[in-house]
Amino acid sequence: MIKYFLPIILLFILCNAVQAQISICELSGKRAADCLNSIQTAVPLLRTNLDARSSGMGDAGIALSSKTNAIFFNSAKMVFDEHKAGLSLSYIPWLPLSGEDIFLTNLTGFGKINKNHAIGASIRYFSMDPLFTDFYGQELPRYARNEYCIDLAYSIQVNTQFSLGTNLKYIHSHLVRGVGYYGLYKTGEALAFDLSAFYAQPLNFRDTKGNLNIGISISNIGNKISYFEYLPGYKFLPANLGIGLAYEVLFNDGNKLNIAYDANKLLVPTAKLDGSHLEQSAIGGMFSSFTDTSFKEEWTEITHSFGLEGVVKLFKETFVMLRTGVFHEHQNKGNRNYTTYGLGFRYKPIEVAISYIIDDQFSPLRNTYKVSLQYHL
Repeated sequence: MIKYFLPIILLFILCNAVQAQISICELSGKRAADCLNSIQTAVPLLRTNLDARSSGMGDAGIALSSKTNAIFFNSAKMVFDEHKAGLSLSYIPWLPLSGEDIFLTNLTGFGKINKNHAIGASIRYFSMDPLFTDFYGQELPRYARNEYCIDLAYSIQVNTQFSLGTNLKYIHSHLVRGVGYYGLYKTGEALAFDLSAFYAQPLNFRDTKGNLNIGISISNIGNKISYFEYLPGYKFLPANLGIGLAYEVLFNDGNKLNIAYDANKLLVPTAKLDGSHLEQSAIGGMFSSFTDTSFKEEWTEITHSFGLEGVVKLFKETFVMLRTGVFHEHQNKGNRNYTTYGLGFRYKPIEVAISYIIDDQFSPLRNTYKVSLQYHL
């Protein structure tokens, strides 16, 4: 396994050899630890988890055993799925406390070509609230905004324990129209791809059988996006590095306990006072994102997800799943901190999952729920 991951690890170590830069917040005289300096990206749909199973586990899913929605976290897992094919439909009424009709939906499918190859596809759609002003506060006619992303995925099994995957995606972001400060607005479009790897190893403790899974994913590697007709791409896609660990404890008669942890870091440069970060290319911004602030602040950019899932067999081919998890983001990098709960039910080829976010009374994510329906072949 080490020979596959070592080149990636060495690449990121080399990135950190570049001299660190100073962010806008630090230039104002504040300590990095006291700076409110969240990273801004375009197309939030690309980093919104629509899978109710992993959402019920604090959004931990990179190394979880494969399900139909593996395309979002780690497409390399598809070839290790216990089923030959699957179809999933998810729905999220987004930010319910806003009172607006905002929702996300996702349709995903995958199929195994043979035991060593699998393909998948998905379409994600984000229906936003109407926009009444443009980026500069100018009043605009009322109209609907939306984003969607179409993914095509491929997974190959390298050996009995290791697989690789990739996604190709087309991104469409319709946020604003009319004329603005930089001229005529347009729909933002971009192409991007993901690279992922998955490793599964049986790991037993005395009389307890189990499986250890390790996953890594670099997602949303693509061109910068623009919303002006005559202005080149200036907003970064939410490129992301994610590493996940999961341990599956196997009990008798199909009962299981899954323990999962994910760490994620956006590969997007932190804002600079002179705006120089916007002049970087998408790939250059990914590399500089490891060293463009102090070392201490770089660590605060990592989000953490931890989740538990218990699988209990009720009757023949009938299972119930209980889930919970926590998500943590540093207060200066977005301050998303919440607890999630989830419930699942599987009867033969049909599986239903629902998750619910518990957050403080001031959070816009409070009371958000997600529903996923899956059919396996």
